[in-house]
Amino acid sequence: MRGERSRAYTKLANTSTGFRHGVCHAPEMPKVLFVINARVVDEELLDAYRAAAKPSMARYGARMLAGGNDAETIEGVPFGPRVVVVEFPSREAFHGWYSDDEYAEVLKMRLAATEGIALLIDSRT
Repeated sequence: MRGERSRAYTKLANTSTGFRHGVCHAPEMPKVLFVINARVVDEELLDAYRAAAKPSMARYGARMLAGGNDAETIEGVPFGPRVVVVEFPSREAFHGWYSDDEYAEVLKMRLAATEGIALLIDSRT
């Protein structure tokens, strides 16, 4: 019986979740990337959006990875030269932020200031 438990522990310890080093570890939630490709139609309103969005993004653990108005198109037809990539600690954190009542008012500014698309994808890091 003791040997069976030891083998089971060893098998569990060698997985990406479960017990490692005698401590129970919850599986890690994959980070997600919020990617926007757009054409800016109102630069002043977009500046106001960026300032207003920062506090709520910080509360949800968002981290700006890249952003600018000078993306180089390699293939296809983009909506515009603006690309923004924001990392969130999990899909749940992103959706919490995006559906937050406070952010809903701020989001209206970005939607009025740009024309484009927004995507959410799992990060590989």
